[in-house]
Amino acid sequence: MRIRQWRANRLNVWRRRAVRLMATSIALFATASWMLLEQSTFNTNSLQSFVLNLEIDPTLQNKSRCTAVTTQEEICWTAACFQERGSRIARAFSKRSMDSWCVNETMPITNQAAAAAALSKNKSSWQGLLYVKVPKAASSTTAGIVLSIQRHRHCAVEHVHRQGYVYVNRFVRNSFLLGSVRDPAQRALSAVYYFVVMPYLEQLQQQQQQLLENNATITSTNTVNMTRLVMNGLQSRQGGKTKGKGGYQYNYLSTKQLEPFYLSKPWEPLKLQLNSQQLLTEIHTNVMQSYDFVLVVERMEESVVALAILLGLDDDWREVVLLVASAKVTANNPYLLVRTGRYKHTCQRKQRPNLSAQESATLNAYFDSPEWYWINQADYLLHAAANASLDRTIYEVIGERLFEQKLADFRKVQQLVMEYCGDRILGSGCTNDGQVMFPLEECYENDFGCGYKCVDEALNRMKHG
Repeated sequence: MRIRQWRANRLNVWRRRAVRLMATSIALFATASWMLLEQSTFNTNSLQSFVLNLEIDPTLQNKSRCTAVTTQEEICWTAACFQERGSRIARAFSKRSMDSWCVNETMPITNQAAAAAALSKNKSSWQGLLYVKVPKAASSTTAGIVLSIQRHRHCAVEHVHRQGYVYVNRFVRNSFLLGSVRDPAQRALSAVYYFVVMPYLEQLQQQQQQLLENNATITSTNTVNMTRLVMNGLQSRQGGKTKGKGGYQYNYLSTKQLEPFYLSKPWEPLKLQLNSQQLLTEIHTNVMQSYDFVLVVERMEESVVALAILLGLDDDWREVVLLVASAKVTANNPYLLVRTGRYKHTCQRKQRPNLSAQESATLNAYFDSPEWYWINQADYLLHAAANASLDRTIYEVIGERLFEQKLADFRKVQQLVMEYCGDRILGSGCTNDGQVMFPLEECYENDFGCGYKCVDEALNRMKHG
């Protein structure tokens, strides 16, 4: 009896000592952690230090490396890592019969009422071909395809700039949700040039012209620091910054309204909220499983051919041949016909600024920095997933041999249309020396599907010999 009592007393003593030791250890650990955080700093110029005790090699020479955050699951900093992660959430898109999604265009669908219903989280009436038009991700050219499908197949379509979450309550069986993605850096630069740089340069050019008319001298204050202008644009919403939502395209395409996954600037300690596995799951749910197809801008020909096969539009390519042909001619013409606004029906020179070697190096360094990859983490994963999904669709659904045959047919038809229409298919309406080409080629809307009559004429001639 006494022995059992003595053992019980000793056990209680050791329990109390263990509790005190654990409390002391926790206090010491918390104190040490706080001291480390107090001493840590972030150098925004070198971009060598990141959240908590994460260290990044600023040269990023090992392109196959994934870097781990000690307090969370690892996140990606390299192309190889994004590709590996994106392939995990890739899917093979399915074929859809025309009668499953091609709702007659005369069927009453009140867009404003549907949008209001979607925003109020009530059941909406979205049906037909629904294109989520991400700005500067081949949006105008893809809108041309969508309108071509409407014209030839008489299907109800939506192609305005409207974020993906608006369609969250669509009738899935009676609709086809289409999106497009582009390399995040290239999309951001295109957006910055269009929304920030071009308006600024136009205003600057007008100021310089006024100075010349007044015989004033143009000084350095009347010129522009292009690097500063572009970098400021990249930090704006037009450049893709989405206040911690992972990137412009993911935020735009997501069928769910997103909450920030970090609370402040991404490099500030104690602000890290991202769990990489959770982010992958959300991209998979909100985009890859919600959309019926996602075009990859860098692989536009393959994307268009795959889309046409899935939708059963690969008989004569009439609805889709316009797209890539138009893009290729546009690249060779220095002028563009403005079809809306104050410069309507005039030819304006494309003013994509020429960057110096130093300016290009500065931008390239930023696009290869931890800050940029962190801000656009979801966009890079989404872009990689869309690429892998296109591959899976080709190999698993269409078949590699059939796809190669269809791709060759598409390119042949496209070349014949190009030879027949020449600059007319461009829809630019401008000669290489900046003169308006009359009569102007008609477009479906604005600059969407310009030159479609010439495309139809060329295909009809091919069909009847």
